[in-house]
Amino acid sequence: MEQQVKVLQDEDGVRVIVCKGEFDQGTLPPLKAATTEAAADPALRQIVLDVSQVTFADSAMLNTLLLLLRSGRLVLAGPIPVQLDRLMQITQSRNLFTTADSAEAARATNGLGPLPGRPTVSLGVGHAAICAAGAGGCREAG
Repeated sequence: MEQQVKVLQDEDGVRVIVCKGEFDQGTLPPLKAATTEAAADPALRQIVLDVSQVTFADSAMLNTLLLLLRSGRLVLAGPIPVQLDRLMQITQSRNLFTTADSAEAARATNGLGPLPGRPTVSLGVGHAAICAAGAGGCREAG
């Protein structure tokens, strides 16, 4: 399957990036470019990454997702493919991401950010701190 990254027109401060195909170290440059540009745009309240058509993702894509997560504006739109979900479960990163059933459902959250009680992540050099909203602190991960 051909790999494709499509950036849809921004609406009300929400940008949707649609991913289709296989994503690994060799095919990531278009996705990295799109996500880097989105994360740098202060006018965006929310960045929706539609991963429903991703057929393969490796740790390089997961790293890109984690870096984008640092913006505090990421929502993954699904349904999340089984292979990507499994990768996130194995790495214990699944609960870090705010998800929606579709890009339309993600847009409907109106860029309000993570759901109450949903962990947020702060990535430092070589490690991540996972903070649960209202949990009274962070714990270091990995």
